[in-house]
Amino acid sequence: LAQSIHKLKESIIKKNFSENQENLREVKIGSVYKHYKGKTYKVHSIVRHSETLERMVCYECLYENELGKMWVRPLPMFVSDVDIDGQKFERFTLIS
Repeated sequence: LAQSIHKLKESIIKKNFSENQENLREVKIGSVYKHYKGKTYKVHSIVRHSETLERMVCYECLYENELGKMWVRPLPMFVSDVDIDGQKFERFTLIS
């Protein structure tokens, strides 16, 4: 049973990896990004959700934030565009 579960997880990971590669901008580990609202964040790693195996970006606030310093966001959302008054902007823009 354990081997079957392991094989199933491997196939899900491969499927998620190939599906999530389509049309995604590259996220550079260790780089600083600016959120469309103006604040900056440093990307630490790409991680996986333990239950869904969804890839997520782990990043750090580079400003004081009483709610916490470390955050995760689904990778497709991190690299997505936002629509503001009919104009598209990158949610996070690479700055260094």
